[in-house]
Amino acid sequence: MTALGLHGLSKDLGNLAVVDDLTLEVEPGELLALLGPSGAGKTTTLQLIAGLLRPTKGDIRFDGRSILDQPPERRRAVLMLQTPSLFPYMSTADNAGFGLLMQGWGRQRARDRAEGMLTEVGLPGLGDRRPAQLSGGQQQRVALARALLAEPRVLLLDEPLANLDPELRQEMRGLIGTVQRERAITTIFVTHDQEEAVEMGDRIALVFDGRLEQVGSPPDFYERPRSPRTAHFFGSQVFPGTRHGDTVATSLGNLCVTQEQPGDGPVAVTIRPEEVVLGHGGPENTVEGRIIESHYRGRHVTLRVAVADAVVEASLHPDQARSLPIGGITKMTLPADRLWVMAADGT
Repeated sequence: MTALGLHGLSKDLGNLAVVDDLTLEVEPGELLALLGPSGAGKTTTLQLIAGLLRPTKGDIRFDGRSILDQPPERRRAVLMLQTPSLFPYMSTADNAGFGLLMQGWGRQRARDRAEGMLTEVGLPGLGDRRPAQLSGGQQQRVALARALLAEPRVLLLDEPLANLDPELRQEMRGLIGTVQRERAITTIFVTHDQEEAVEMGDRIALVFDGRLEQVGSPPDFYERPRSPRTAHFFGSQVFPGTRHGDTVATSLGNLCVTQEQPGDGPVAVTIRPEEVVLGHGGPENTVEGRIIESHYRGRHVTLRVAVADAVVEASLHPDQARSLPIGGITKMTLPADRLWVMAADGT
């Protein structure tokens, strides 16, 4: 297992810092989800680790030793892309074992090894097929087999499931997670999908505009976001306000909070839609508003409720929502122990 360290890593393209002073430690055998919107610098970060790009400044270390002077083929940082990039004229087994052939393995030996790996990723007996005879999910399994056959010290996955339909995505998530855990390969999994990051990652590193915004366990991002931007990205609602002791003055009114930090002054209060209690008042933090939107989402319904100059979102069971029509007036409680308070600027 390999420890991966990024230290002040930056990459400038012209006057734009695509990756900006990124410092991050990935533990040996850990699967880190590198999450962020398009243009956040996620792919560039993987290319820097793989040696396809050279950083403007900073360092990349495997087990504490810099690898900047090592060419890509010596780093054993294997990059698996969004598209499988299989050779159309080669068999599945030859595609999977291509790296072994390039290392000088004999054709039959490489094929035997590739066939074994294809079985491991769920493609037994398909070694003679051409890529055109495989589904998209099967092609990604071949690409995964090829990456694993390279025996990577660090596995870099650049949104490998983005082009698959939801059922195949779920299936591949399970496969990648199982293989990664069994082999204890230090892995960075790039995605822009919060649900995917939460399901896949031991930890999540969230990046915006090339800079690291927050790193932590999946629950941290839902329950303890570091900034309003992080809270919004993970689907929480944010209300600016001013704190005085145990009360925050917001556009919803004065809200009681139980969290001790941060101190008095400008803050932002966040709560998840599923934590809002509708239909009845509570002992504290009860507001009243008019329902302006209702969105059925299968297992739950999302209501948008206008309260003074703000809008509160609440998620509830469809049975409960039937008695709450658009235009109706409802009371809501924002439980004090479910409110998370952060500095207004995220510091």
